[in-house]
Amino acid sequence: MFTQTSTVCRWLWAKLMKQELQSWVACANGVPMRKDKDKPGPSGMSRNQAYSLYESWGGRDCLLPVTDMELIRKLKEAVGGAELLEFSSPDLSTRAQDAFDSLGTFNLRFENVWVVFQQILPLVFPRT
Repeated sequence: MFTQTSTVCRWLWAKLMKQELQSWVACANGVPMRKDKDKPGPSGMSRNQAYSLYESWGGRDCLLPVTDMELIRKLKEAVGGAELLEFSSPDLSTRAQDAFDSLGTFNLRFENVWVVFQQILPLVFPRT
């Protein structure tokens, strides 16, 4: 079984990694690709533009329309729901997020994650 320390650590690292991955994806998808007239497909625009404005470079929309959102919800629940990608219990996530929020607004970074961990651990698991 996991210790109190490791559960808070997993929650905090998952939070930081998700934040960093979202930041990287936003940057990678927003940076324009170099213009190359000899390459098939889009160039000289970002991935976001290429996807959103596919007609401008001769592309086409190949997405399948979703008509039954309730079916999608049931399928997601069948494979584990929202908790499938969580690294801690919903109760611990709530307590850890409340402890994190109580520290005030700041930017969680690799440089300060250890200090944040040391500050929220006693808030999540107070000594009795």
